[in-house]
Amino acid sequence: MLFNYLGGLVTILWYNIHDCEILAWILHHRIKVEGAFKINIAIVGAGTGGTNLIKSLSGVEDLKIRIVVDRDGNAPGIQLAKQKGIKCSASIDDIGLTDVELILEATGNESLEKLLS
Repeated sequence: MLFNYLGGLVTILWYNIHDCEILAWILHHRIKVEGAFKINIAIVGAGTGGTNLIKSLSGVEDLKIRIVVDRDGNAPGIQLAKQKGIKCSASIDDIGLTDVELILEATGNESLEKLLS
């Protein structure tokens, strides 16, 4: 996992699906122990990694997945997000229309990583 802090917005470039539980614990600790505010999240990529993120993070209190982005409207994470009432989009530009503090990049696409960094 690579953490990138940019003007109050954190982008995480996803490398390991098994880090989902670790990330959930870190965010929970940050909120409950350190007294941080509720964290609004965008997930970019709705394949296996993005789907695992949705499953792991959607049940964490004080975290809110605001938007899931994937070009494939039939991606499994898009379908799961729709079932959970989470906004979905095919364009990363729509992230700017939401109140997000954290972007989780789960595509592994190097050009997208550079764009979000």
